[in-house]
Formats: sequence, structure tokens, C-alpha cells
Amino acid sequence: MLGARFGQNRTLAQVGASLGLTGDAAHGRIRRALQRVARKAPTDQHQDPTP
Repeated sequence: MLGARFGQNRTLAQVGASLGLTGDAAHGRIRRALQRVARKAPTDQHQDPTP
């Protein structure tokens, strides 16, 4: 779904239609998928050792 939206540059309506969903439903699924990706992405935990 993310690949279709961003990799293929499709609209939410196009992504939804390909999955049998509305554009709004596709939007919700994509938003939740992006949230899952963001939670799994490493964070910058680097701290400068000099005061």
C-alpha cells in the first residue's frame, strides 16, 4: 500500500480503488502504516560526551 501511494505516486482514491476501499479508508490505513514504520525507525540516541 505504501509502495503504491508513494513509489507509484498514486492518489488515495486510486490506492483505495485497487484494494476495494474508499479513498478515506486508504488514507487511514496508510496513516497507520506510516505510524508503525515511524515507531520501528531507529532514533538518534547519540549524546555528545563533552559537557
